[in-house]
Amino acid sequence: MTIHPRIPPIDLDTASRDRLIGHIDALEDILQTLLPAESDSELSKLRALGLTRTQARMLACLTNGRTQSRQQLRTASRQWGDEYETKSVDVIIHHIRKKLHHHGIEIRNDWGSGFYMDPASIAKLQAVLAEEK
Repeated sequence: MTIHPRIPPIDLDTASRDRLIGHIDALEDILQTLLPAESDSELSKLRALGLTRTQARMLACLTNGRTQSRQQLRTASRQWGDEYETKSVDVIIHHIRKKLHHHGIEIRNDWGSGFYMDPASIAKLQAVLAEEK
């Protein structure tokens, strides 16, 4: 059974303590992207900005300040029955950028790694969401 394409399976009986801790850390990072990044009320606020449900989930995933791979964003934003290619993440990010550009909120590329939001853009997004109340 493959847990994640970037995390090879390990033998729990023979792995060192440090290797196990590293494996657990990697799994926690993946789990963090799989769990809803925000509550349903936060997603509703994001949707009030004109975002679709998928766009809102993807944007919520980016608000933790860490670089998210295309695969992580695809997995975190998927709903049961949603099927789209990992490359489609680029298109979804493009649409999010267009909708948030006039607020001065940027989603940046970390070439070869994925996408992220810098702290200034996260702060701007939080200010816009506070105004929407």
